[in-house]
Amino acid sequence: MLVVGGVAVALAAAGTSAALASRAHTVGTANARVTLTVRPTAPVSTKPVVLSSRVKPQPASTTAATGQVCFYDGAATTPLSCQPIAKSAKGVQSARIKVSLSAGNHTVTARYSGDSTYAPQASKPVVVTVK
Repeated sequence: MLVVGGVAVALAAAGTSAALASRAHTVGTANARVTLTVRPTAPVSTKPVVLSSRVKPQPASTTAATGQVCFYDGAATTPLSCQPIAKSAKGVQSARIKVSLSAGNHTVTARYSGDSTYAPQASKPVVVTVK
């Protein structure tokens, strides 16, 4: 069972009559802005690329976001990597990874999982051209 903003949603597998084990998980409805930056801005295929994401409550809040950010390349359903968000020295909730991308264009996004306060959100896509 998934609880979204206080509304329970039951999940069942198609084509089965067996009951599924259920576990309640509450997902919040407050907004959090997810941003994504790529460094270097002109990467080459022989060096790793750093993908950094920030999760910032909107409007500003004293309740820190928890959960994880998964980084995706294009329409892939499997993430490049998922990392728990952590508070930085500047007080910002963020996650980052280093990845190797092949030469060509890549459209990367960061997707925040959400938590009991904040709803899942995704960053705007960033096009990375690797030489």
